[in-house]
Amino acid sequence: YSDPEVEENQFVADVDDPVFGRCRQPGHALVITPPMQIVRCAPKLDSDRTDILADLEPREPIYRGDAVPAAPLEGFRVLDFGSALAGPLGPMMLGDLGADVIKIEKLEGDHMRVMEGAFVGCQRNKRNLVLQLKSAKAQDILERLVAQSDIVHHNIRLKAVEKLGLDYDSLKAFREDLIYTHVSTY
Repeated sequence: YSDPEVEENQFVADVDDPVFGRCRQPGHALVITPPMQIVRCAPKLDSDRTDILADLEPREPIYRGDAVPAAPLEGFRVLDFGSALAGPLGPMMLGDLGADVIKIEKLEGDHMRVMEGAFVGCQRNKRNLVLQLKSAKAQDILERLVAQSDIVHHNIRLKAVEKLGLDYDSLKAFREDLIYTHVSTY
């Protein structure tokens, strides 16, 4: 419970236990920012749903052109900065559902490439791009990619994410409605 990554990701909590006193225990496994909120009470069974349905704004289809998408996420673009297994698995599933997934790798490549079976198992339906994120040229490309993407996903240590400018606050400057997900190795 004292690993710095566990603490930084708030996966532990200090609590006052009536029997054992001050204890450290597992914290929340999932944190949503901003926190989810209930905006109205649940309707009564078989009540008139007109008011609730009237609140729903019609949404323009995400796909481009006149064709109906062949897959549920066709037209969505995902930037995958994940490595190992925890990071790339979610974007792989989004690709299975039709999203255009672009895996961004460092110059050395994903360290899982040496374990070919595991690596290939999480890379289907993805295109690859190598970026040296610390270079100015890569930052320009990154900004353009984020501006044209719907989702960014990673499993990079949080302090490293901030140094690389891949944190949510930095990226939302290029796409205000960006969906940003992070999975920890814990």
